[in-house]
Amino acid sequence: MTINWIPIAELPPAFLDGRPTLLWTSIGPYVGGMERATAGGEKSWHTLPDGLQIEGVTHFAAINTPS
Repeated sequence: MTINWIPIAELPPAFLDGRPTLLWTSIGPYVGGMERATAGGEKSWHTLPDGLQIEGVTHFAAINTPS
């Protein structure tokens, strides 16, 4: 089974709600979520559950729960 990596430019707005998302950067994969807007109005990706900022996200994949 392969992961369907999608360019981050194609990220649907629904993924900006903080849901866990599989993210790809130049150094590898992370499970992260979009952090709420800062005082400056900017949002950024953070690791879940520890909240470290993730930079350089190039692709994403949905995380599906087991059926």
